[in-house]
Amino acid sequence: METAAEVILRPVPPLIQINGTRYVSNSSEVISLRFFHEWQSFKQDVLEASDSLDLSHPVPYTDDVSESYVVGSGLGLTGRFSKNVYDPVSKVFATTCLSHLKFGDYQSSAGPTDTSQVPHITMFNIMGPPRPAAVGELKSFWTVELEDYSIREGYQRLIGIQHHIGKSSCQV
Repeated sequence: METAAEVILRPVPPLIQINGTRYVSNSSEVISLRFFHEWQSFKQDVLEASDSLDLSHPVPYTDDVSESYVVGSGLGLTGRFSKNVYDPVSKVFATTCLSHLKFGDYQSSAGPTDTSQVPHITMFNIMGPPRPAAVGELKSFWTVELEDYSIREGYQRLIGIQHHIGKSSCQV
């Protein structure tokens, strides 16, 4: 057993990318840049939110960080994200006032079941019929260089990312 705080502070193991996906996953959907802004207080907001949680409760041991895993596709990336983020965060949530939030596959929701619009990441509120509380899309880090898209350098710098995140917008 370890405390919830220790679980949250544990670094995620590094991934090794070899071969696999070479194309960038784009969508015909486009998000207007007028919705983009830098969340300047993000770090402070996260720290304040986590300070409001009691993270002293024991959590079953999740796994060690000595994992060495090779990925080559979004599917592999999603699997590792599930193991190294969903699992420990779910165990932490279970010991806090956030126990009603669960990670799962989108098809388990009570909402729309359009299988062409399935997000990689889904968090559910299970108070009542399961309904998505948050969804997300993982991008193969070797096909999209996020460092190339800094909002600090102005909206023109973000034009190239609109189609990358358009896929996520049509799933929300």
